[in-house]
Order: sequence, then C-alpha cells, then structure tokens
Amino acid sequence: MSFDDLLPEANQLYEHLLSELDFLRNYESGAFERNCEYVTTAYFSMKSQEPNNWTLDLSPNWVLDIGGEDFDTGEARDFQENMGKAIVGGKISVADRDFEEYSLNLTLLAQEDTEARGRDENRHLGAPCCWSAEAAEFDYRVARRYHFDIDMGNNEDERKPVSHLQNGGKFESGHIQFANPHYCSSPLDKPRLPHPPMDPILILHMLAKQYQTLSQMIQSEWGNRVRRAERHLWQPYHSTISDWYDVGAGSETFATYIEND
Repeated sequence: MSFDDLLPEANQLYEHLLSELDFLRNYESGAFERNCEYVTTAYFSMKSQEPNNWTLDLSPNWVLDIGGEDFDTGEARDFQENMGKAIVGGKISVADRDFEEYSLNLTLLAQEDTEARGRDENRHLGAPCCWSAEAAEFDYRVARRYHFDIDMGNNEDERKPVSHLQNGGKFESGHIQFANPHYCSSPLDKPRLPHPPMDPILILHMLAKQYQTLSQMIQSEWGNRVRRAERHLWQPYHSTISDWYDVGAGSETFATYIEND
C-alpha cells in the first residue's frame, strides 16, 4: 500500500468539484448568498479546464457571518450573533493528474467585544493583545486560521502527514476585500495533524453544524451533497487506514506510513 491510496484521484476530484460549485452557485440560502458571484466565477474557470490539468482558486475568499444565540447569557464561548466572520479560501492545482498544490483554509475573524469568554463581568477576561491601543486601527483580528492541506513532499528535512490540518498562514492580496485584519497569533505552524482531505462543502458543513447562524444552510439536498463529498474524499482515506491495520506493517508505525516522501 502507498500513501497515494489515502487521496482522491485528481481527475475524479475535478468532476466532483465542478458539480459541487454548480450546486453552490445556485444555492438559495441567505447565509451563503453573498458568495454566489465568486462561486460562479470559480465554476466557469474550472469548466474551461481539463480534468488532468486544472486549478481551483477560491479568490476572493468566501465570507459567512457566524455567531451563537447564547452570547448574551454568557453560557457559550462564542461570537456575538453574526458578528464573527468565517472566511473560506484556498487553492488546488493539478498538473498531469498530480497534485502540485492543495491547500484549503478556514479563517475566523473577530471584532472587538464580540467574543464571550465567561459570565457577567468576566465575559471578556483574557482579551487578546491586539485590542490594545497599538492595534486600534484594525477592525478585525485573526482569531483562528486553519489549513487543510495535501502535501506530496519535496523537503526531506520536513516530513509531515501527506494529508493534514495545520495552523497559521496569512491572507494574500485579493483574498478578502472588506478588512485588513491584525495577526496576533504565533508564527509557529507545527505540529501538522493527520486529517482526511477536505473540500469546500465539507468545510461549510462543519461550520453550519456548529454555528447557529448558519444552520439554515442544512436543507434536504444539502445532506446529499455532503455525503457525496464524504464518499469522494473520506472513504478512500478511511478505507486505506482500515486496510493498513488489517494487513499489518511489522515494525512500521502508522505515522511513518502516512508521511509524504
């Protein structure tokens, strides 16, 4: 077995993502509607390419308002309703059916006084450093930034799980058009955690399941699309892991097996 078995086939992923973008660009949900123009642009860009050589570039990034209904009660460690921003972006690039780049990202942006941490007078204890006077010119701070990456490996000095979750990174020019956020997180980006491959709808579904303001996105056809994404991206990953444990690999650890070259 090879770690390649953990990953989707690039040409099949092309067809899957094209269908997914076509679904999302016509998706009637107020929580996502503002992004339909960007999705449509990405869809027609992909449609003009070939299944063995293609690029999906989610730029500008997709923006969703997030928050929880329990903010005023102090019961939840959450954003005030619709006051947080979830930003979904990234790039997947394939050449001759090989992944050259695969990095989807999820960023959570926070505004001052919109994050509840406890009850009553303690609700804003431990406020981040960037709400100090030096950072007053920033409307948003990067509260969290995650990457869902596939990295086939070209650096023998830095081996990592071929499919992983990673913290860190910054926006590039053109990714977001409404904010210039402040970064107050650590530049450290390790460890990289093993994680199955993700696609845009799997990231959106994760958000919709956990943020009350996005729950309206989960409608009848939505579940079918999520299951389709799980079959394309997660079934090969988990099936290969199961096969690896069934066959056994002697003294080799699983962590070694899933590392890139």
